[in-house]
Amino acid sequence: TELEDQETFRKARGILNKLTPEKFEKLAIEFCYIKIRNPKVLRNIIVLILEKALNEPHYSALYAQLCQRLDRCVPNFEPHAPPLTHPDQQQPPQITTFRKLLITVCQHEFDNRANYADSDELQKQFQLQQQQQFNSGEEEKNAAIEYIKQIAKKKMLGNVKFIGELGKLDLLSKAILHKCIKTLLEKQKDEKYADMADDLECLCKMMTT
Repeated sequence: TELEDQETFRKARGILNKLTPEKFEKLAIEFCYIKIRNPKVLRNIIVLILEKALNEPHYSALYAQLCQRLDRCVPNFEPHAPPLTHPDQQQPPQITTFRKLLITVCQHEFDNRANYADSDELQKQFQLQQQQQFNSGEEEKNAAIEYIKQIAKKKMLGNVKFIGELGKLDLLSKAILHKCIKTLLEKQKDEKYADMADDLECLCKMMTT
């Protein structure tokens, strides 16, 4: 039911809010015992993990390790493979529902990275913050937009760092990582090199990761 799904999401959020390197083993096991009943809840939990990784890039490797655990223990909502005909027969590698959704969410975030630094988007965010307050002066407005921009850039770099950490654990294939790198290196027609600064900074973060 929807109430059960909300309770599952609440439990996942509670565990993530307590996650630290010292508590990782205990909380990762606790996370794996959460009953995830459908792909919708699973996707929402993955989005939540990504948000945490973007806002706490110093724990990026920790969240990637949590994803590695969940990839092994979360129910697979894909159609089951045919049963094995012999006990010694090897099970063919299977991309789980968790990994498929993880790749989809990360790709969406990567493809929309330009929105982080988009001036129109920053203006919208500022207006949302100010809609219940009195009009600010130009100086306060510029300071608020600059702050939002810094937060946005932190998330953009956190995203590519998280992608790199997932790649180190083979949760994302080398082909996906190579595609990301190629995209960050591409120069669009009539684009100025100065406008590639954010993508090149993302490339450096991914390569060092």
